[in-house]
Amino acid sequence: MHREDRGDPVRIGVLSDTHGRIYPSVLRALAGVTHVIHAGDVGKRSILRRLQKVAPVTAVAGNADSSRLVKELPAQAMGEAGGIRFLVAHKPKQLKKLLRRGVPEGIDLIVTGHLHEPSVAWEDGALHLNPGTASAPEEGDPAPTVAVVSRFGDSLSVTFIPVLPGREGGAPVARPLREEAGPDEKSTRPVSPDPAATEPAAYGAADTPAAADGQVAVDRAVADVPEL
Repeated sequence: MHREDRGDPVRIGVLSDTHGRIYPSVLRALAGVTHVIHAGDVGKRSILRRLQKVAPVTAVAGNADSSRLVKELPAQAMGEAGGIRFLVAHKPKQLKKLLRRGVPEGIDLIVTGHLHEPSVAWEDGALHLNPGTASAPEEGDPAPTVAVVSRFGDSLSVTFIPVLPGREGGAPVARPLREEAGPDEKSTRPVSPDPAATEPAAYGAADTPAAADGQVAVDRAVADVPEL
């Protein structure tokens, strides 16, 4: 993380595999984040417009996205939010060749999707994160989840949040799972719900200006990504 940006707390919302569907509980779970990362299989451009009303968005295309979205979104992207430098692609294998040479210098967070199962690991000083699917479109998928990456000083932590289907204006249904923190986590593993997490997650209201009607303001940031 950039040393000059280590003072104020930063929260990045991370989701993937919306497949054209975004529950109100997803937007509630992400309210107040500094930035949003979508790791592909977006499904509809309107998903990105709704996320842009929460915070600036970095998104990549997934294998199930339409040809139109594939043309508009990069296959992988690199960016920075609040001093956290991140690298994102839809499929883990898209970054396999690059990461065989080691994590690129300065990268703190590596995000992938596609697998529809949340997992987290610390490898080579970077946090490797799969937020799971935010829509659970396939039979047998785990419950839909998103993740929030928080930074306090030099530390990163991750909270996985189930985002069950719910009506706009209904009772909150976004509830935090157990939190993973620190670079001592060596092996990637699925993250299961914490039975003790019974209270809805509470987040502040977002104050990021919305994108203009008909526009999708997505931070592509592809120039810095090495060729795979």
